[in-house]
Amino acid sequence: MKSLLGLATSLAFVILTCHAVAMDLDQAAQDIIDRIAQSGLEPEINGLIEFEAARAGYGLGHDPAIEISAPGDWAMIGYDGAGGAYYLLEDQRILAIGSEGAAGVVAKDFGAFIATLTSLPSWREAVRHMAPDDVETARAGWLAYAVQWGLLAQYEEGWPYQTDGFSYPTPRAAGQAIRAHFGVEGPADPFAALHEAIHRLNDDVSVAAEGYEYEPMSR
Repeated sequence: MKSLLGLATSLAFVILTCHAVAMDLDQAAQDIIDRIAQSGLEPEINGLIEFEAARAGYGLGHDPAIEISAPGDWAMIGYDGAGGAYYLLEDQRILAIGSEGAAGVVAKDFGAFIATLTSLPSWREAVRHMAPDDVETARAGWLAYAVQWGLLAQYEEGWPYQTDGFSYPTPRAAGQAIRAHFGVEGPADPFAALHEAIHRLNDDVSVAAEGYEYEPMSR
């Protein structure tokens, strides 16, 4: 009887612990959503890193067809404006799921997410060149592309589209304001920071939808 009672107590503790972890994750996700929504910088955040906070009543929410395999639970925190979404994992990593069949962890936590992604002219275009394990090989491909398409000049000179609601004239200025607001500093080498995240933080994470497995961002 004592052993049964002990087992029941242990099971109850595990259930309560899992429930508490889930509540903590949901609260952490909501805190991120609230911080974005209350920042006064949503146009710049969306314009620079393509992130729209998944506030209640906005957007379609998590697509039930998408299956996320990762340690622990996860919670949706944002949309990318093109059918993709962002998720907070239980260990605080940030998972980006694109609408074109690629997915991956892009930062170890929300602070690194803001610090790294706002320090690049176009983090999504940078990701397309992340396949080489060697960061300098990857960087060479990215820089050639960025120069060809004027991404570096655009980052310094102005937004490529209408900027109603924007408070900052250039993506660089917006990135500086966003990082200052959230109390983070950009990494000395943002491309290398993103490359490391994509190559080092994704071994235990995968995404699938209706039998189709999303491509890792490192490919």
